[in-house]
Amino acid sequence: MTQQRLASKRGIIAGALVFSITALPLVAAAEGKGPSGQPPHGKAMGHHFQQMMQKLDGDSDGRISHQEFMSHQREKFSRMDHNGDGYIDDQERQAMRDRMKNMKERRKAKKEGSTEPEQD
Repeated sequence: MTQQRLASKRGIIAGALVFSITALPLVAAAEGKGPSGQPPHGKAMGHHFQQMMQKLDGDSDGRISHQEFMSHQREKFSRMDHNGDGYIDDQERQAMRDRMKNMKERRKAKKEGSTEPEQD
């Protein structure tokens, strides 16, 4: 397999990873599920979905265009690609998993009444 084809496949896999990380919360919100996977109650659902829509709707027209969605994907990819080489490698994936695990633990601690400040 040529280097160019291998690089192309890696780019597709990385793009799919970024897409799934961003799109799944949108789908869950549309299906009535909050960050915990459980349905949020009352206004929480509407507020969560509205925040996500506003974040993606760059021109504030109430719709998310393909360009707006892909722009958001590129930004997320850039944040994950710490060394800026255009690929998300094992080390960067592990850093992302660690960050997500820490965020989950902080949310759990906060839910249980901990006063530990949130950090990213």
